[in-house]
Formats: sequence, C-alpha cells, structure tokens
Amino acid sequence: MVLIMGWTFIHRRKDVSAKQMIQKEYDGHTIALSGVHDGAIYGAYTREDGKTIGIVFLIEHVKNDFYNFGYKEIDETCGPLATNCPRHILNKLSPVEDLYIETRLVRAQKWRTACRENITRRH
Repeated sequence: MVLIMGWTFIHRRKDVSAKQMIQKEYDGHTIALSGVHDGAIYGAYTREDGKTIGIVFLIEHVKNDFYNFGYKEIDETCGPLATNCPRHILNKLSPVEDLYIETRLVRAQKWRTACRENITRRH
C-alpha cells in the first residue's frame, strides 16, 4: 500500500473489480456500495452506533505500476464534488439531523440535495 496526498494506492488484480477492492478494504464493516459512476463509487457506511453515513470513493487506475488502483475516501460532510450517488445508496443513509451539527450538517444536506437533483435530472 502506498499513501499519496490523501489517496491510497494498492495492487488490484485484473479479475477483481473496483467495487470488490473497496469492499475488501472495509472487510468487517457494514458498507453498501454502488458500482462505478463517473470515476467514483458511492457508499453507505454503518458506524458502530448503528447510524449510516454517505461516503464517496474517488477511483484512480494507474497503468504500468504494481500499485495500480487508487482510491480517496471523502465523507458527505466534506462536501464532495462527486454528486451522482444512486438513489438506493442515498435511501440507506440516516437523517443528517441525527448525525451532524452546524457546518457538517449543512455540507451533508447540500451534498445529498445535489445527488437527488442529479437523479431527478437523469430520469
């Protein structure tokens, strides 16, 4: 594993999907994942307190290197720019009011709203 400015790079065999790699990294934790959407995987991560938060995993593939798969985790309170989270993942998340306060709550609300607006635009 190699860490580069917030990114984690690991080796991924050709027969293993990006989603399977993220699932493996979260082995032992409860997380539901989407497929890859525009270079990101979206997750619903259930914390130890039973509440579920949104996480975006930005994905990077590197050719000709042993550490050929990179990901960067960004939770919903950081205001990720990736806002194509599918409905089935959003529906698993706990209400923001039960999770956060102040700035973190506002950023999570904005991210979820942007994701739902993108779903509406696509359909």
